[in-house]
Amino acid sequence: MPLVQFADVTFGYKEDDYLLLRNLSFTVQKNDIITVIGASGCGKSTLFRLMTCLEKEYKGSISINGKSPENASGTAAFMPQKDLLMPWRNILKNVTLPLEVLPISKSERIEIAKEALSKVGLSDCEKKRPSELSGGMRQRVSFARTLVQLWQGRELLLLDEPFSALDSLTRISMQDWLIGQVNDLNATVMMVTHDVEEAMLIGNKIFLLTGRPVKEISIIDVSGIKCRDDLYLPQSVKLKNQLVSAFLTENADKAERSGV
Repeated sequence: MPLVQFADVTFGYKEDDYLLLRNLSFTVQKNDIITVIGASGCGKSTLFRLMTCLEKEYKGSISINGKSPENASGTAAFMPQKDLLMPWRNILKNVTLPLEVLPISKSERIEIAKEALSKVGLSDCEKKRPSELSGGMRQRVSFARTLVQLWQGRELLLLDEPFSALDSLTRISMQDWLIGQVNDLNATVMMVTHDVEEAMLIGNKIFLLTGRPVKEISIIDVSGIKCRDDLYLPQSVKLKNQLVSAFLTENADKAERSGV
């Protein structure tokens, strides 16, 4: 059974006069690492909002591990674009936050959070405040906070453009760091990105969303790209050019539909 299944899903925001998704169907298998790309505003992040019950008014069927999103609330760990760290809490207490609703002791929460910070290389930052960290370090803290949820039995990791706010050099460093992290997880990963190279490097499959509304998803196998050097192989360069061309075409079509 697929971990995630969309069947004939139709959705549009109430404030808009158009649909984002129409009769959209796709599946995500367990332990897939999926990167999701498409033009701005095409509905990439909306997929996550539907899976996490942030949006509930849709037609069709969505199941996560065989359950509706409402009944699968303990399945997904969600890392948004912004780190959303609480400035008045130190780093350790920021990481313990999702554990505080669970029936475990304070000492257990601290032990789990310390292990997560060690996993992301920030053990020496436990007592610091978010304002004392760089953008890349804050994102690693956010990842650690998401990681502790996976360790509590969640199977699906949702990453919504986690590196979009970082400068280019920090983003490259974080991409390489994330590859090692996700390869060590026994989890299914879906990551939204606008960066074609990032999509090729991190995912083993790319979901390409096109059209408005999105009616189907193109699935591209990129499991052969294992490291950054592989991006410069002839077949990888060809694929990148094809994906960029699809982006440019979609953006041009979007502008035409908008009357720009």
